[in-house]
Amino acid sequence: MQRIEILASLPAVALSLLLGAVSAQAVSGPPAALRADPAERLENRLLLLGLDDETRKQVFAILDGARPEVRELRLKLRNSQQTLTELMRKDEPAEATVLGQIDEIGQLTTELRKKELATWLGIRAKLNPEQRAKLRPERRARADKPERGCGKKAPLPRNISLGILPL
Repeated sequence: MQRIEILASLPAVALSLLLGAVSAQAVSGPPAALRADPAERLENRLLLLGLDDETRKQVFAILDGARPEVRELRLKLRNSQQTLTELMRKDEPAEATVLGQIDEIGQLTTELRKKELATWLGIRAKLNPEQRAKLRPERRARADKPERGCGKKAPLPRNISLGILPL
C-alpha cells in the first residue's frame, strides 16, 4: 500500500519541482546569454529618439562597425578571467603566472573600454543637442542607483601617500 501511495505522489512532486524552477527563473529574469548586450540596449534607446533616416544609418553603421571587435574583446576577456579562476583554484598557484594573467585582463579591459567609448563618441557626434539630451536622463538615473551591497562606497584611508595603501 505504501508503494502505491509513493508512486501516486511522484507526479505531484515532479510538478512542484518544475513550477519552482519556472518561478525562480521568472523572478531572476532571462538567462545571461539572452540578455541584451550594451550595444543592443543603446540601439533600442536610439530607436526611441526618432532619428531621421540619414542619421539613423550613420549611427547604426558606427554600432555595426564596432560590434565584431567588441564581441571579440569580450570573449578574450571572459576567457582570460576563466583562466585566472582556474589558476587560483590550484593549491599553490605560481605568483608570476597569476600576475601575468591579471595584467592581461587589465589590458583587455582597457582595450574594451576604449572601443566602447570611441563608439559612443562617434554616435554622439552624429546626434544633435536635443537628441543627446534625451539620452542623458536615463544614464543619470542609472548612475544614481546605489551600488550593489550597502549602496555606499567605502571611504579611502586618510594615510594615502603617492597612491600606495598601507599593507
